[in-house]
Amino acid sequence: MNRRHDNHVNSTFGILFYALFFAYFVGGLLAFILSYFHHWNKEHIGISFLLAFSFSLLMSRRLNLSLLFEEGGKIKNNSHILKITSMSYFYLLTVSIFISINSKYEYHLPEYYFLIVSLLSAFTSFQILKEYALSRLHVSLILLEILFISISLSTAFLFLFPGPYGNDSPYHVEFIRSIILSGRIDDFYGHYRYYPVYHLLFVFIEVIANINNLKLVQLNMALIQILFLLFLVILVTKLFNIKIALMSMLLASLSPHVLQPRYMYFPSSFTVIFFIFIVYLILSTQPTLKSYILLVIALIVTLFSHPLIPLILIFTFSVILATSKLLKISKMTLSRSIILFFVILTLTKWMMSTSSGETSFFELFILSVKHALTSEETFITSATLAPLYTWSDIILYDLGMVILMFWGIVGGFYILSSHLDRRRTEDYPKKEKIKKSSLLSIFALLFIPLPYILTVLYPQSLPSRWFPFIEIIMSIFGSVGIIITSQILSKRNFQYVASLITCILVFFMITSPIVNPNSQIYATKLSNRQALTESEIYSGLFLNSLHINEVHANSKYLIFVNTSLARPENFINPKNPNTYKSGLVVIRNYDLQKGFTIPLFGAKGKLLEIIRPSKQFYNFLRNSNKIYENGEVRVYFS
Repeated sequence: MNRRHDNHVNSTFGILFYALFFAYFVGGLLAFILSYFHHWNKEHIGISFLLAFSFSLLMSRRLNLSLLFEEGGKIKNNSHILKITSMSYFYLLTVSIFISINSKYEYHLPEYYFLIVSLLSAFTSFQILKEYALSRLHVSLILLEILFISISLSTAFLFLFPGPYGNDSPYHVEFIRSIILSGRIDDFYGHYRYYPVYHLLFVFIEVIANINNLKLVQLNMALIQILFLLFLVILVTKLFNIKIALMSMLLASLSPHVLQPRYMYFPSSFTVIFFIFIVYLILSTQPTLKSYILLVIALIVTLFSHPLIPLILIFTFSVILATSKLLKISKMTLSRSIILFFVILTLTKWMMSTSSGETSFFELFILSVKHALTSEETFITSATLAPLYTWSDIILYDLGMVILMFWGIVGGFYILSSHLDRRRTEDYPKKEKIKKSSLLSIFALLFIPLPYILTVLYPQSLPSRWFPFIEIIMSIFGSVGIIITSQILSKRNFQYVASLITCILVFFMITSPIVNPNSQIYATKLSNRQALTESEIYSGLFLNSLHINEVHANSKYLIFVNTSLARPENFINPKNPNTYKSGLVVIRNYDLQKGFTIPLFGAKGKLLEIIRPSKQFYNFLRNSNKIYENGEVRVYFS
């Protein structure tokens, strides 16, 4: 009877496996064709799906289970290679810190800085993947190396400019200051006063540690985010082995969307730490009362962190619970009651009346779904049709994440192939590990394409908010994909191959304009600097001292200088003289080089437009009265 039931489970699992294979093949093909004919500029996503599908198909039968689920050979404490790579690591780390300190005077990190950080990751991955098992001392050393890389890179980004980063940063800074001054969260405007966890944690650190510098508080917040990756290490160690776990932490810590909130004010991406902790509780702990209490607390905290994160968690819970039933995994800190409890809690929170005259989030959610079902225009057409850029810029913009996604898909299919091959796993002593890792791989393969599907079908769900969570999962199976592929390509020297792949991957992740808009190396037209220089900050203080409402400047500048001035009628459009022929006109050197950003909010089928200064505009400036100049900014009175 049990054998018949096992055969039924395996046949169901086999159907699911081939369905996923088929979905990735058809999905990749459709993504490429539809993107090409509709000019969505996402053909490279479809190609990455197809390549990952093909690669998995070719390599899956050559899987080495011991490389994933066992710790390796004997422990060696006196490896000369380990000593050499460790010494090289700390030498390069010192050089990178020196470069970042000196770069803040130029507001730009040079290309070789990113190359050095990539080499640091290669040295670390090489130490992880040596043929012998890792001692506790080695594991501790590698954890420190990953910690140092993450902190060093986060600090380099954070202190490159004197002010805050990101278009929303003035709002978040103002909210934090309001909480400190008034001791209340309901006196402020915007929906974040109903989701204040990020801001309250920021205030808690600032008050308890008595830190008056916002940058130092952000550094503490960054350290919290990095340390939470230790739960990822524990989780992956239980599902695979310590080497996969360390590689996962290395890749996750340097993933673009996970790295972003360490120096930008990004509450939605910050909540990825709760996601890591929740998945850790579900898959790594026994279903005890303590585990359930911790899970409920984590869910409640997450509920008050961001309105969209519960959707991601409900999807996660549903897939994990359904897959656990299929694979007959019973010992998990998750049940239908927990999911139902969280759904009710989420809907209650969404339907709670905010304040007089405001629409509840539940109403906004229903309206957005209705609009998605009835509207023919999608977010992707608005976002990618204009301005049109070169193919190289479009591909390079998110190439790092796409490469990580490729390896994540390959690793996910590797694990499912190992579970499907009963001849190799039937008597394998660690087959329970294979079961749980298969559960997570099914979740990963369903999770990875979701934001791209939502971009077309339900763009109002802000699909880009899903990427930090997906990158955490992709880092696990990306590590699997890189290690197994390297071992297949070169059994004797697979560590060198894996380290080279890691070096290339990390370089494109940390240089992506997604996380590095201020020191662009490529795709420079697809990103603008998201912080002000010291001279630009001083010009803002000058403007605020005048108390004049009619101030015309680049929209990106006004957002940082004074949020009350950041109104459409104050945004300069060089093609439209009416936008700059009265009041004060503020011109940065940066605006003349990069152009003026005109927010369109979907009008004309565009999100925004970059307008270059014309001869007429330059003539206007020459004939205007200059009342202020500091080398980088000039203020004219017209």
